[in-house]
Amino acid sequence: MFRWVATILLAITLPVSLSADDLTFTAGVDRTQVAVGEQISLELTVAGSVQDLPEPSTPQIAGFQVFGAGRSQQFSFTNGVVSSSVTHRFVLTPQAEGSLIIPRQSLSYKGKTYVTSPIQITVTKGAARAPQQSQRRGQQSEQTSNGQSSEDDFFIETVVSKDTIYVNEQLTLTFRFYQGKRLYSEPEYKPPSATGFWVEDLPPQKNYYKNLHGRDYYVAEVKRALFPTSPGEKTIGSASLEIKGNDVMSLFDRDPFGFFERRRSSVKPVSLGTDPINVVVLPLPTEGKPVDFSGSVGNFKMSTSIDRTEVEVNQPVTVSIKLSGRGNIKTLAEPQIPDLPDFRVFNSGKAEDVSKAGYVVGGSKTFETTFVPKKPGTFTIPAVVTNYFDPESGEYKKLVGRDYEIKVAGVSNEEIASRSGVLPGRLALVATDIRFIITNQSGSDSFGGLYVTNPIFIFIACLPLIALGVVFAVRRHKDKLAGDVGYRRLRHAVKTAQKHLAVAGSHLDKNEADQFYTEVSRALYDYIGDKFNLSAHGLTEKQMKTLFSEKKATEETQSTFFGIVSTCDEGRFTPSSHEPDVMRGLLQRAQEWIVNFEQNIK
Repeated sequence: MFRWVATILLAITLPVSLSADDLTFTAGVDRTQVAVGEQISLELTVAGSVQDLPEPSTPQIAGFQVFGAGRSQQFSFTNGVVSSSVTHRFVLTPQAEGSLIIPRQSLSYKGKTYVTSPIQITVTKGAARAPQQSQRRGQQSEQTSNGQSSEDDFFIETVVSKDTIYVNEQLTLTFRFYQGKRLYSEPEYKPPSATGFWVEDLPPQKNYYKNLHGRDYYVAEVKRALFPTSPGEKTIGSASLEIKGNDVMSLFDRDPFGFFERRRSSVKPVSLGTDPINVVVLPLPTEGKPVDFSGSVGNFKMSTSIDRTEVEVNQPVTVSIKLSGRGNIKTLAEPQIPDLPDFRVFNSGKAEDVSKAGYVVGGSKTFETTFVPKKPGTFTIPAVVTNYFDPESGEYKKLVGRDYEIKVAGVSNEEIASRSGVLPGRLALVATDIRFIITNQSGSDSFGGLYVTNPIFIFIACLPLIALGVVFAVRRHKDKLAGDVGYRRLRHAVKTAQKHLAVAGSHLDKNEADQFYTEVSRALYDYIGDKFNLSAHGLTEKQMKTLFSEKKATEETQSTFFGIVSTCDEGRFTPSSHEPDVMRGLLQRAQEWIVNFEQNIK
């Protein structure tokens, strides 16, 4: 009763956006006043109690250039309650002074639309920039592709940091726009195509002055990180820039009174483009490649932590594995967890925080694994081992975590089950009673001495025997139920399983996902335990496979059983969307599996 009251009060006090799926969508900026050419950091945060949070699209904001700046994710699993949040970061560069609005951003999820509040930004006139010393070109391995106007007032170029790289190694693509005259409207930039690459924007945009061939230019520089997904020769497409026909003014007017004379000139529409760039992508070397290599490329380190080391049987222990460093964080694979027969192991979530400091992609990715001990004792969770390829040294490197000693108290599931058994002496006594009742029926042969030809008389005469036989059969059945635990469990196996599934159905109607998955899993395990007189709590996957093999269960029967159980485990120990239709389908599959198993396996 208290749980229901608390649930109702909590539902009333939550915001409207949380009532359906515990989801919130908010927007925030680091400042609301900025000068032209400076940057604003915009953060869109999605938070809720679901595993797969929806992602907002890149905002389109009038008066701003928008660049993606990465994302970070946080995850928590406390007392069976899962919550997570993802923050998407964007860098905004205002293009003109005045009062600009970051409009409402919308996000759709399960038929509902979540909307942020608009944000007003005040943009002031940018401060004058002093000419800077000409910067040095990139490395000798850089490739450059130029597009230049006829009068050299404007030109563009694209540059790559290397012309030969490894698969999944970062390749930095730089686009530069050289502006010899001032424009009063923003040109239209189309970045080059990058087929065969994983692409990440690298904000913020960089602006500076540069002198080329005796002429000063204002340079706008935009960078992107490209990660090739396969070996071979790759082509980065052409970048283009469209300059509209507008009035312009000389960017470096040496006449101090030129402003009053409004020295302007007309520029015709200009279309600039660069040539494609070819890059050779090398496959990762086979020499020294670990057997369990997962494809991580970069420079990483690993740290691990545990929430507790002393627990009771069936209480979860969570180990966090954090990989951090330079490289494509989003493609980092989870380290392999060794097989631990004394634990049930579940992947309980992950979080990533992508950084692009210094135009280098990096950050961290955290994986959380839950271990549920099956019996008391002292156990060791071994150190996790993973590896990566370092493109700078051209070698594979191994990362090793640390092991943890877990002390588990309480009573094992097998011992709990054994305490519910019946004493052997009682079983022997019942068997003796049954034999005594049987021996008393031998006296019925005295009817054979009667000479009776009337069938009705014979039937009436046999009624006491029939009644006695029925009473005997019922008595024998009841005695066997009372004295033979295995027989009683066998007879009640289907009925008990149906009760669990009925309870699961009620939890489904109440949207109680954790209890639902628990009851479905319990229905299957208790059914197997009752049918074959085994301890349901002590059954392992290996034991189940052996049992199925002995009973000659089909592959489909086995795969369906383990599929249902695996889905239940994930629903109990990991965040899930808990779709009612999916849960209802799982319940039906469990019901059908029990019926089919009962018909085919004796």
